[in-house]
Amino acid sequence: MRRKFTLFVVYAVSPLLVLLMLPGLLGAAGAPAAPRTPEAPAVAGVDDRENSTPTGWSVYSGQTVANIVAYYGSNNVRIVDLDVETTTAPIKFTVTYVANTGAYSKAWWWYVDVDAATLSSHLSANNARLTVLKAWDSGGGVIHFAAVMVSNTGADAKAWWWYYNQSIANVTAAWQANSARLVQVHAYTVGAQTYYAVVMISNTGADASGWWWYVGQSVGNLSSFINSNNARLIDLDRNPDGSYNAIMTSCGTDCPLWWWYVGSTAQQLLDNYAQNGSRIIDAMSYDGCGGRCYSYVMINNANAVTTRVGQLLRNGTDGVKGLYLKEVNGPVLANLEDAKQFEPASAIKAVLHVYAMRQVQNGAASLSGSVNRYQPPLSGSCPGNTVNGTETLSVALGEMMRHSDNTRTREISDTFGVNNIIGYAQSFGMNSTSINHVIGCGGPIPNQTTLDDLGTLYEKVANGTLLTPTNRTTFFSLMAGKAEYQLEGYDWTGLWTTDIPKIINQEAPPGMPGVLTQTFMSRMDLAYKAGNYKICGATCATYVDHIAIAGWAQIPFCTGPASSKQYVFGLFINNATSDTNSGNTFNATKAELLREQIRDGLASCYQRAFLPIIRR
Repeated sequence: MRRKFTLFVVYAVSPLLVLLMLPGLLGAAGAPAAPRTPEAPAVAGVDDRENSTPTGWSVYSGQTVANIVAYYGSNNVRIVDLDVETTTAPIKFTVTYVANTGAYSKAWWWYVDVDAATLSSHLSANNARLTVLKAWDSGGGVIHFAAVMVSNTGADAKAWWWYYNQSIANVTAAWQANSARLVQVHAYTVGAQTYYAVVMISNTGADASGWWWYVGQSVGNLSSFINSNNARLIDLDRNPDGSYNAIMTSCGTDCPLWWWYVGSTAQQLLDNYAQNGSRIIDAMSYDGCGGRCYSYVMINNANAVTTRVGQLLRNGTDGVKGLYLKEVNGPVLANLEDAKQFEPASAIKAVLHVYAMRQVQNGAASLSGSVNRYQPPLSGSCPGNTVNGTETLSVALGEMMRHSDNTRTREISDTFGVNNIIGYAQSFGMNSTSINHVIGCGGPIPNQTTLDDLGTLYEKVANGTLLTPTNRTTFFSLMAGKAEYQLEGYDWTGLWTTDIPKIINQEAPPGMPGVLTQTFMSRMDLAYKAGNYKICGATCATYVDHIAIAGWAQIPFCTGPASSKQYVFGLFINNATSDTNSGNTFNATKAELLREQIRDGLASCYQRAFLPIIRR
């Protein structure tokens, strides 16, 4: 891919839904909450902090009891974590929910500002087990609790214990006597003395795990313990002095992806969950960070494709990364930061391309008609508008889309008008897309789009919403990909000539003949637009890198009603600080969203060709 070096002075319904509300945005406190029961019985016995099945979830800060009751009362959710922000009326909380469906469906209850006898009574009456326990001195050494419990029956039944007003030595003695492991720890003070409220479960059978707990540790120490134990945090508790108490369990060889952060602002929390495709399993908030600070533990909340490709992006480069894969007229198959606006560099040229093809379709322009030919710049990527003859619209579009020619791009934008182009894009759903500078010039105001918007463009071309079959074929044939290779012997980023053949060879079923894999690829089709800005400061001593790609693929399937399936895909890397790392990561991941689909298509064609012979 040609690199753009530009002077520039210097962020479904998705399966993830996280909203952070700052204190004071919602109403007043109310009475302790009533129990909540799911629509169906539990379908899995996995505790919430162990469960990485993707689900809807949310987290709110500064919440009163009335706020919480109103929220779960109008949404089919349940509380999975509760942090007490204030213990004076109105008591406020940071609260985390999950959708109370599927693998997370459980009967549950929660209680606030109750004493030990009352809490014990509720546990017995509900035949329940504590999953969250927070304690505080309500005055005179009388301990009150905020607690969440689930039905301790069926798949969720466990041997378990809870204790409060305990010393470290007493907690240790209790888990040893019970052959148990801790799953919750919360420190609180009575006078000058620190005590601990804990929940533990039997460390046997399916619940058996290597585990550790630590008290009064620095962040650095906890990081060392996590690494040396090959463990992950399942509970994090912050002391008033800023040290932490933590419970961690052994990862062994099968640990879900997880992350932990301390001292984040609200915006950093939102950014971290979105970038990781994760959900919070444990969170606390406290004063600091210029307002409210958050420390929290997250577990993976993304499907397999999103997780795999997301890790390739996250492990390869810094900056913000996103990805998107959708079957045309079908489901979203992978998405990370797909609604986030980013600087797409030359990938945004597809918007100009579809507008021009729409004008051809409407009879307002002709591919053989003339447009002004501009003089290319003597250096750099920022085009001028000095007229130097004419050329056909077809040539200008092909040079813009196949070779990312910025001068041809300005010819197209000037011919049709940026406002007209963006107005049309927004008319069919690209509402987060804007062109704010001459493409190739880099700013100062960045151009903007999202992977959702680019996916909408390519899908609506592919399914015939925007273009007739003939114009659809022309649209894709003028782009990088298979058509460019057939015309010129190569394609812009090597996606068709290098990456796709490599994936086909890696994913072909054992024994699949080469002639069959060649036939498979011949039936594939691919069209895309990639782009890159290296955006520098005054001297390029520091810079950030923006790389993006989005497009359309057709993959053969030899079973079922369709002979092939169509997909739209895209990924981006924004604000990366190493051009080498971002470039290498882009090259290593740009085709990876199609791997599973190619694998499934190959398998279907292999079965179609050989299973009838084997069965005879």
